[in-house]
Amino acid sequence: MANDNGAEQIFKEIESLKNQIEEFRALKQRWEKSEQVLKQSEEDYKKRTQSIYDVIYEIDSGGVFTFLSNSIEKYGYNPQELIGKHFSYFIHPDDVKKVSRDAVLPHYRGMVTGDENSPKLFDERRSGERMTKYLEIRIMPKDANAQEDYRIVELHSAGRWKTDNSENKFVGSIGIIRDVTERKKAEQELKSTYDRVQSLYDSLEQENKRLDELSRLKSGFVANASHEIRTPIAIIKESVELFLDHMSKNLVQEQRNVLAMTRNNIDRLARMVDSLLDASKIEAGKLQLDKTEFDIVKVTEDAALNIKPLADKNGVEIKTKKPELKLPVFCDREKIERVLINLLSNAVKFTPQGGIIEIECLSRQDEIEVSVQDTGCGIAEEDFPKLFDQFTQFGKKKEVKGTGLGLSITKGIIQMHGGRIWVQSKVGQGSKFYFTLPVLAKKDILRDILAKEISVAKTRKSYFSVLVVEIGSNDKGDFYIQKLKDAVDETLRRKNDIAYQIGSKVAVILPDTDKQNAVTVLARIKERLKSLTAGVHLDIKDTVVIYPSEAKDENDILSKICIDKQ
Repeated sequence: MANDNGAEQIFKEIESLKNQIEEFRALKQRWEKSEQVLKQSEEDYKKRTQSIYDVIYEIDSGGVFTFLSNSIEKYGYNPQELIGKHFSYFIHPDDVKKVSRDAVLPHYRGMVTGDENSPKLFDERRSGERMTKYLEIRIMPKDANAQEDYRIVELHSAGRWKTDNSENKFVGSIGIIRDVTERKKAEQELKSTYDRVQSLYDSLEQENKRLDELSRLKSGFVANASHEIRTPIAIIKESVELFLDHMSKNLVQEQRNVLAMTRNNIDRLARMVDSLLDASKIEAGKLQLDKTEFDIVKVTEDAALNIKPLADKNGVEIKTKKPELKLPVFCDREKIERVLINLLSNAVKFTPQGGIIEIECLSRQDEIEVSVQDTGCGIAEEDFPKLFDQFTQFGKKKEVKGTGLGLSITKGIIQMHGGRIWVQSKVGQGSKFYFTLPVLAKKDILRDILAKEISVAKTRKSYFSVLVVEIGSNDKGDFYIQKLKDAVDETLRRKNDIAYQIGSKVAVILPDTDKQNAVTVLARIKERLKSLTAGVHLDIKDTVVIYPSEAKDENDILSKICIDKQ
């Protein structure tokens, strides 16, 4: 019985030994497979590193190369001849200190190097808290003949660690050497180019300032000289007209002809002085606009009548194409009429006898377009860019003379109104000049009027009142609104008082008027309206606002008189 138990025990131990042998074999197979995977991984790693353009390197804890990828060959080195050498072997002598751990590490312990304004360090990864990135140094190729024959590289490096008895041990570093020589050269060239451009820009800036100052002095001189010349011209003209009007009977015909020619030249000189003065004001931004609301169609007709004697003298016909409706604009009427006369007189000068000049006004979206077309000699397309410049004249008629300022002044006036001006022309086929004027909403026109009055009040350190009268809805709205406008016009007595209708309201601006006097004017308007409507009871609303005591600007005034949203 005892022998049976012993045999059974031996059998169990043999089975256990077999199982252990099988486990060992399985473990050995897994180990061999892992070794193969690791070896393949290392081979793949080497292949990848060898195919990368950047140089991959490894150094031990003493800074000695233990691995270099084949990319190091572009600097003339074989990887094997550098393995076993210290990393400083091929660094430019002046940059060795730059990567010296002993010199820099004590002052910057715990910091990441390579960031802007921080020290660059090559082999300071030992604390586990550091890595090097974007470290810029110079390296010396093997065939370098002098220290000037270097390449600029960026180094990126991180520490390698090994676990030994549960303790991490620093064993070296792994990193990349990236050649940035061409980039640095390009950056330097770009910086050099930028510096040159900046220098040129600064020189141009100074020259522009000098030219601006000269232009300002020139404009000031022209303006002052033109202004001073006006007075003697007026005196001379008056003297000549006195001779012609009252003493011509004592003069022979030849003397009268000379005086008449003198008067014509004085008029021409006066127009020239006025043009110079206006041109200098436009250039200096000092030409004042006195805007009112008027019908541009009526102004074109007036300009055509003004220029008709000259057109008749030259045998040229002027036609006006009138739209069915009025085309109101808010502009400086006198200056817009001058624009039209400039364009019409030019058209007459350059249109041969029997030619036709046609004026047309059209309503466009948010603007009015006015055109003056002639059948004259035309303008070459290459002359278009210089057409509106000062002292520039075009055309084939040598006998046509002028200052060359007309179109320049015309353009300045149109642009000051927020409009555009241009030309279409072909040599021998005539020209067509266009200009536009903006169409403003009623409230925007009133805002412009108020802004001007505020500017005047600030200059004079004064004030003004704005009163608004409105007639409530009724079956004869337009009729009574016109009566209200008539009552306002008949009540206002001063030249500077302004009345402006906007919808069912009439706004009245009274310069240098306080609230008490404004209320008095309001009462007179209501009384006059009552008499004009034969005592008919009307729903009348009114508002009075005083600037600057009750409103700070034009928008504030519009809000208080309930017009800002109309």
